Amino acid sequence: MKKNISSLKFRLWCRDNGYSAQYIADVLHIQRGTVYSYWAGRTAVPDGYKKELEIKLGLPIYETFYNLELK
Repeated sequence: MKKNISSLKFRLWCRDNGYSAQYIADVLHIQRGTVYSYWAGRTAVPDGYKKELEIKLGLPIYETFYNLELK
């Protein structure tokens, strides 16, 4: 359940901030399909990528990936 909530929160954060899957893929130097896998909850976002998104885009990683409450 934790993975599904965090993937939903990640997807919504990207949408609310105007970041497309392609943009996230370009920032992380990965394929766009991998970002879709993160958003769908099929694959967990690696910790290194979480930190990179926090530094480069201001993603609140604790709130997005570790807090189980939907806000």
